[in-house]
Amino acid sequence: MKKIYYSWEQVGFLMHQVMRSIDNWRPDYVVGIVRGGCFPAGMYSHYTGVPMYTLKVQLKNSAGENTEDDVETKTWMSKDAFDGKNILIFDDINDSGATFNRIKHDWRQNWMAADLKWQQNMVWSNSDKVTVSKVKTACLVENGPSKFECNYSGTTINKIDDPSWIVFPWEEWWNSNSN
Repeated sequence: MKKIYYSWEQVGFLMHQVMRSIDNWRPDYVVGIVRGGCFPAGMYSHYTGVPMYTLKVQLKNSAGENTEDDVETKTWMSKDAFDGKNILIFDDINDSGATFNRIKHDWRQNWMAADLKWQQNMVWSNSDKVTVSKVKTACLVENGPSKFECNYSGTTINKIDDPSWIVFPWEEWWNSNSN
């Protein structure tokens, strides 16, 4: 598979795109998905002063290194979402949508799953048309055919048309192509 290397300069540009699209909404905290989401979440946190936390979500076969799902459950985040805190969840790429969908499902199952707030997308919605949801998602690179659409993204690609592997500078920092 062909690899496309993003530089730190390109990452900075994509972060500016995300920041511009967020506009007037401000989260109470940002969540960086371990590993790749920690970098843009950290950049966002440093720039805005918003606290940052991490959430480990590594799904099997996601990077060819896991043989089973490894998902951290942080019930307090589910409760915060249900209680109306503004939460921004960040990943480097929304490839298939599986990671964001898994978090959305887990958070709903971990805190009052039958409540209408979850069922009517008042807690979490990936649609810009639902303005009351308190959980929003962001990524540097959005794969258009993904089964989940982030609220905010730096750019959109189509991996059906060009099935390339995106390599961010923190993934192969030792490689001269990543600088």
